[in-house]
Amino acid sequence: MNRSEANVLVIGGGIAGLAAADELARQGIGVDLIEKKSFLGGHAAFFTCKADEACVSCGACMVDDRLAKIRQNSNIRVHTASSVKKVLRNGHFDIEIEKAPGCIDEKLCTSCGVCLDLCPEKGALIQSSSAAHPGPHYAVSMDCCRYFADGSCRICETRCPEKAINLDKGKKSEKIEADAILMATGFHHFDPVDRSYGYGRFDNVITNLDLEIMLRNGHLPKSVSDGEYARKIGFIQCVGSRDLKSGHLWCSKICCASALRMARLIKTRNPDAEITFFYIDIQTFGSDFQAYYEQAQRKFSFIRAIPADIDQTDDGRLAVSFFNPLLQEVEASVFDLMVLSAGIEPASDIDELVAQFDLKQADTGFLEALRLDDSAESDSIGSNPDKSGPNRPGSSGEADPDKGIFAAGTATGPMGIKESVASAGSAVFALLNYIDQTKKGE
Repeated sequence: MNRSEANVLVIGGGIAGLAAADELARQGIGVDLIEKKSFLGGHAAFFTCKADEACVSCGACMVDDRLAKIRQNSNIRVHTASSVKKVLRNGHFDIEIEKAPGCIDEKLCTSCGVCLDLCPEKGALIQSSSAAHPGPHYAVSMDCCRYFADGSCRICETRCPEKAINLDKGKKSEKIEADAILMATGFHHFDPVDRSYGYGRFDNVITNLDLEIMLRNGHLPKSVSDGEYARKIGFIQCVGSRDLKSGHLWCSKICCASALRMARLIKTRNPDAEITFFYIDIQTFGSDFQAYYEQAQRKFSFIRAIPADIDQTDDGRLAVSFFNPLLQEVEASVFDLMVLSAGIEPASDIDELVAQFDLKQADTGFLEALRLDDSAESDSIGSNPDKSGPNRPGSSGEADPDKGIFAAGTATGPMGIKESVASAGSAVFALLNYIDQTKKGE
């Protein structure tokens, strides 16, 4: 069997999964790409281009580029709103996937947006963040839609001009055969709602992802107190990273670059903005980091301290208290907006995936070396997580010759967009070698 007869299951439609699927398909491999959410792209699909006077190599444009390639390649079959329900190993992988109701017919939908405009329930109709996304740019959220709660609303269905919506469609299952599996299941953003910074209580406390989305949509952050553009803006770095209390001792690697670039973009669009960074230390990035950082130090204030808490003032602004290491005393400053650089943590369903595929986790909770108990041929993978067996783990992008499971991107730990793409390339290289060697033995 040659490569053109091989098929790979890529689990996860973020930037690493997209890059891996694209490269595999260009090598003649058939690809089934599954994503549990309604749209491909993952977190990076919400990141904004941070170019000011020139490109700053943030990598945000890579998502749209890969989505366009995925849409154009007939070797790639996309399964959104889907998850793996069962995996069997019989020399290859027999996979059963479950797909949530496809309420919007991709052949009929013209992405006119009428459903989104008419929907009375916030979040019940969701929209793709990228025009390059294959298929409809809208999807029905079963978690929010009133029809799936109590059957009380069918406005989107009855008013769709193309009759493209059918809320009565049920879940369906599909079977896939694969010669190898690539795990690109991504990460989860740390939720700072329980911190003393007022996130979720104060409207002018947002996360870095909130700011990414705001800027991507062409909006500058505004002050809650007067509705004008926020003038005094603070960034708190390492929220949920390098944190003994939460057990997240690692650096999330992307927060410093993202925050500095967004701050520079805001300053370019609103020269009156005064921006302050509260930090432990600054993670270096890019070959021109030193020059970039020196420019940032001239434009912004940097305080090497992490605030203790944030309170809202009577006029809706934010009072931030912190220990000033230079003055050796506690200070308080007032800001219009605070941005929490929330870190990267393992995917929310990582434990389920570990049990299902019999994977190995690092102490951090991310996927480390992957293993398959090859004494369990013809058994359901992960059906007996306590079963002992040979454990010959490889590193990310590598695999036991008898295993056929690979990993890429932030499933294996924190990394940025470009590093995730590079990780996907390494995993694909190892996977192709695995397939070539496997086919030689047939």
